[in-house]
Amino acid sequence: MNRRLTTTLLTGLTIALLAACGAPEPVKETSRTPMGLTINPNVVKAGEVGTSYTFTLNATGLKGRSELATFKWSFSGGASGELEVAVENGAATLDVAQAFDAAGVYGLVASVDTGARAATASAVISIGEAAPEREAELTTCGDWVTKQQGAYGVTIDRWDVSSVPVGAVFDLKFDTIGIPDRILIEYPSGTYAHDTGWRGDAKHDGDALYPGGVVGGATGEARAIFTKGSDNEFTATVFGPDVKTRWSYEVRCRVPGR
Repeated sequence: MNRRLTTTLLTGLTIALLAACGAPEPVKETSRTPMGLTINPNVVKAGEVGTSYTFTLNATGLKGRSELATFKWSFSGGASGELEVAVENGAATLDVAQAFDAAGVYGLVASVDTGARAATASAVISIGEAAPEREAELTTCGDWVTKQQGAYGVTIDRWDVSSVPVGAVFDLKFDTIGIPDRILIEYPSGTYAHDTGWRGDAKHDGDALYPGGVVGGATGEARAIFTKGSDNEFTATVFGPDVKTRWSYEVRCRVPGR
């Protein structure tokens, strides 16, 4: 008897994965733990040049018949790799390390895949006096009023939306100009509202710089990614691991009923 599982996962953000699994006698589970991947630490601030930093990739919710999990990881400005790890008690863990020879803002993006399900996670690494954050403000709703641009590395934009009314919904529009980049929107603080996944030219799919693969074209628009509540700030984090990359994005808010 065949059983089709269609799972949509958010890695901090979310990469859509469709998995069709068939088995003559499917395993019956009374409960299903969501599959997830975390990186510890997920932020390094004021790191030292030349110092090796270790990051623990921890995958959980690896239930069913999974015996091995495949981790893939990529440090912008550093190494990338892939390794199979044994699953024990529904979990798998891997430590990866990297040192950086120059001050700057770097990123680590990782994925885990069991062949049936997948998840991704990311970390931001600031070495030296590099400041990864930029301030931005959105004061009115209606049109696409603000555009942010950037290039290689990790860019963190903190948007002040204190002038936007509660209940307004936010949209995102982006263009990665071909070389893949990834945009994560956090709202409220600590919650990922949207993850574009790696977006760019399909010819880059399979490149180790983009764990989990390229999931769509260079341009796109996501509507109603979150609704304004009591928090007056949202964060956009852009990962651009290729030194030749260029990207831009715009945001807008809309007030329902107006």
